Amino acid sequence: MTSHNPHDPPASGEGGKPILRVQGLTKRYKKRLAVDDLSFSVNQGDLYGFLGRNGAGKSTTIRMIVGLVWPTAGRIQVDGQEVAAGRHPRNWPVGAIVESPAFYDYLTARMNLEMMASLSGGASRARIDEIVELVGLVERQHEPVSVYSHGMRQRLGLAQALLPRPKLIILDEPLDGLDPNGIRQMRDLMLDIVRERGVTIFLSSHLLSEVELTCNRVVVIHEGRKMFEGPVGDLTSGEKSVRLRCAGGARTAEALGGLEFVGAAEPGAEGAWSLTMDHDRVPDLTRALVGAGIAVLEITPVKRRLEDVFIGMTEGTNADAPGPAPEAASEVSRS
Repeated sequence: MTSHNPHDPPASGEGGKPILRVQGLTKRYKKRLAVDDLSFSVNQGDLYGFLGRNGAGKSTTIRMIVGLVWPTAGRIQVDGQEVAAGRHPRNWPVGAIVESPAFYDYLTARMNLEMMASLSGGASRARIDEIVELVGLVERQHEPVSVYSHGMRQRLGLAQALLPRPKLIILDEPLDGLDPNGIRQMRDLMLDIVRERGVTIFLSSHLLSEVELTCNRVVVIHEGRKMFEGPVGDLTSGEKSVRLRCAGGARTAEALGGLEFVGAAEPGAEGAWSLTMDHDRVPDLTRALVGAGIAVLEITPVKRRLEDVFIGMTEGTNADAPGPAPEAASEVSRS
């Protein structure tokens, strides 16, 4: 697998042709409103994050997209084709891992892939060789799946989803239960699939730090409703702050008070300050403090994390908005 720098900019499908379009999607289970008038669009080339707390309606939405559950209302289009429950065309351009991938444990990984390929229209020996190499299982492909680790099973599931050359892959919690090394391998693999193979990925995950590293766009849902859709950077840009530590005492407060680009300055212990200001003004701050004879010990730009923004959006901030019945939070197993 290709190793990617996690600080590389994520894939960008901005302005591309929509590969997945969801419009007014609604799912009601008797009194339970699991998904409520949900609309979003995934572009070709996106590594697109699908975020929400447990019970937000994510799994129900994914099941509707892949045709396992029929919506109460709304439309789903994949590559311009309407989704119909249980009636996908033969050349359906979607691969998916919904929850945990299932295999015949007593068969080898290679045999599992050959069997799955036969059910989806077939795949050549060369294609299976290519996919096994891509997911890093060449040395272990002839071993029974029963001896595979959780991370290896996840990579085998991704191989299975890739076999029919899909344009879109839907991954439901593919990082769940992986150790740090497994997470890194899956991250590199997803980035390689999007950047080098031209496949779009729709990723549902609770690991928000990984979503922030890999995804270029996200949609956030809460109680079945859309809270946000757009570039990850739009969520984390917001108000910026800087952590400052210096040995200036009262002179520091006086110097900071005279700087127009510092919006707020809150003192802490042992010469620490929390400043509200744009990060591109840090050089100006440094010059001003040094010019005032203040010994600067630390200046650290602090960026808002996706995790903090997500928690703020889904805990309490929407309490006054009308929403589905409380029992919607218990929606199907792990939504």
